[in-house]
Amino acid sequence: MLLTVKNLCKEFDGLHAVNSVNFSVELGTITGLIGPNGAGKTTTFNIIAGHDSPTSGAVFFGKQEISGMKPYETFHLGIVRTFQIPRPFSGMTVLENMMMVPGSQLGENLWNNWIRLKQVKRQEATNREKALEILEFLKLAALRDEPSMHLSGGQLKLLELGRAMMSKPRMILLDEPAAGVNPVLLEEIIDRIREINEMGVTFLIIEHNMDLIMKLCSPILVMAEGSIMMQGSPEQVRSDKRLLDAFFGE
Repeated sequence: MLLTVKNLCKEFDGLHAVNSVNFSVELGTITGLIGPNGAGKTTTFNIIAGHDSPTSGAVFFGKQEISGMKPYETFHLGIVRTFQIPRPFSGMTVLENMMMVPGSQLGENLWNNWIRLKQVKRQEATNREKALEILEFLKLAALRDEPSMHLSGGQLKLLELGRAMMSKPRMILLDEPAAGVNPVLLEEIIDRIREINEMGVTFLIIEHNMDLIMKLCSPILVMAEGSIMMQGSPEQVRSDKRLLDAFFGE
């Protein structure tokens, strides 16, 4: 298993936002996490990525426990988390946003720009080449010099995917990739996620768009009231009455 969540709990002022959650994500899968608003999905994501610490329980990435790690620490392990509302550097171009991602850039050290200028330029050229390749893959190359604030909702979601790819991720946590995206660009996003997955990247996706979930994800986890209530293939989940109960009540 690439990711294992064991007896995970998170309380906020006595409220059990996540309550004894157990699940695992296999290497190479696209796993969906669905449920009504307030089910605890985003809190679970936040704990995995290091934005929150659990009240109890544990999260393992491979064999390493990552519970309570900081976001930069999980990032360096290969876990990348996106957000429902994309967070690019709005005043920077699409290409500049991409090139900000790789860690340990020599040019971040002021002295390296004086004493190791050739190495700085070589690394920057490598990052630029990689960024342009990814933008071409995402069909955003024509927008590379456009300020990110000018992008549509769907284009911003593609940029988020691109920035995630710049980090050489092992696992991407996608938070509602379909939110605010028109149907044409949504199909583009679905296709790109499939292709990135075929490159060896594992996905865990929170989404309310059931069409996307049923097309992309297997298995699917259904969360309600802070707990995992069921898990199965798209066919199993679609035909299970508990799914309707979770979203619409008895």
